[in-house]
Amino acid sequence: MGLGRKVGLSIAGVLCALSFVACDGSSKTSTPKCSDKDVQDEVVKTIVQKMIENDFKKHEREKLGEAYFKEWMSIMQDIGKFKFEKIVTEKTDDDRKRVTCSADLTINSDPNKDALGKMFILTTKRELLIDLEPGEEMTDKNFEKLIKKQYGSMSAFNKEKDKEAKKLLEDAKKDKEQEQTVRMEYTAQITDDGKLIVKAHL
Repeated sequence: MGLGRKVGLSIAGVLCALSFVACDGSSKTSTPKCSDKDVQDEVVKTIVQKMIENDFKKHEREKLGEAYFKEWMSIMQDIGKFKFEKIVTEKTDDDRKRVTCSADLTINSDPNKDALGKMFILTTKRELLIDLEPGEEMTDKNFEKLIKKQYGSMSAFNKEKDKEAKKLLEDAKKDKEQEQTVRMEYTAQITDDGKLIVKAHL
């Protein structure tokens, strides 16, 4: 079982009949290329976002808040390794500044203890949603209150966090099934106002 699946984020769930659009706010002028770093970065960024969003129900997203998911994004981009190979330019339309591409995308992870500790905290926050009072959100104050109720103190929780992070790191090093490769298609286009729009699907 891969690291992503251990923490509840299913890569397979995203990389199946997936269609998504990303927008890079920087200004461009020429037709993008399939191998451009900014194009590939936008594809990866949106994959990570969908990996996270697809694993959470609407009421969970509402109670956990935007900052929670930004932290997940940061962690997954930190430990995730995404590699584009066998890149093919299927079609180039210079008039529309649009290129259609296909590539093998290999997804792997390179976890570290600090990131896994943060993941344990985020996973615990999600698990404790059931203990919130009706209408409450998972604020830092509520999280600390629930942690003290379950573990006795934040110190005891942090010890458990470090213990679990160490175990997850050891398991990840032994895991031989983390890497997944899929064939995907994506298009990149520069709009009239110079914005990069990336669309990808399998």
